[in-house]
Amino acid sequence: MFLEVSNIAAAIGKNPYEPVELIYLNVWARENPTSLLNYLINSKLIENFNLDEDEVDDEMNMAYSNIINKIDKPNFSTKDFDNTTDQIMSEYKKIRPNYKQKELEQLESSVKNQIVKENGNIQEDNTIHTKKYVKGNNKMWYYKIDNNVIGGKHDADEKHLVIEIKSRTSFKNIRKNEYDLYQLVGYLMCMEKKMGKIVQNFNKEIFDSDVENSKEFGIINLDDEKWKAYEMEIINKLKLFFENCKYCIDNEQINISKISKFGKIADITQDGRIVNINSKFKKICNLLIN
Repeated sequence: MFLEVSNIAAAIGKNPYEPVELIYLNVWARENPTSLLNYLINSKLIENFNLDEDEVDDEMNMAYSNIINKIDKPNFSTKDFDNTTDQIMSEYKKIRPNYKQKELEQLESSVKNQIVKENGNIQEDNTIHTKKYVKGNNKMWYYKIDNNVIGGKHDADEKHLVIEIKSRTSFKNIRKNEYDLYQLVGYLMCMEKKMGKIVQNFNKEIFDSDVENSKEFGIINLDDEKWKAYEMEIINKLKLFFENCKYCIDNEQINISKISKFGKIADITQDGRIVNINSKFKKICNLLIN
């Protein structure tokens, strides 16, 4: 089985915002997308598409792209979120003048999530440019745990350091998140490196202390016992995760209430296309489609 490094914290119960059941679905989607699709349909998390309704995914994507492609990326910030959302909503109304209120609600929810991700990508590029890091994301790195694998692409390098960049959407979120630390340690394990640092940004302000303080971990070194303990915890707890995950997939049994609280995943058309995708499950749906 394969687990993305970015999902390590959730897989071992260290991310309060993502239940382990969501990670089971991610792994299942890679292992056997057909059986997962049937399971989600039977669980009514993916429902048959109502033929009386219009398919509007293409129009929504077009409205988003038309506006996002015009934004001033080097100067984009959280202050632009609301205005950009309004522009996308207006663009959709032009593309589809016979829109329904339900469509606008669906679009607004999706757009807000997409803009946060878009901002993350923009601020990551800005941070790499400002700090003159060597950009990563050009190679997959892997680490084997028993017969399973974790892997991913890191953000950047600075000389001997592996850099993990986190873009925050508010100043109060500049802080030490342990789940970010597990991700960085995961990259160090995959890349066979010892030292790394989490760099945070909020708009154009960058936080990259080499020394630990109230908001930052500073440089971590897996040769130090304090940080080595995280590596050992990841290995031991992921062994248990993969065990439990295999059981859930083999028996098609997951605590579905932990998933359904995020809402319906998507609809499926008569010809097997997945539409009206809940942005929380976009990655899973992409795996189901492919």
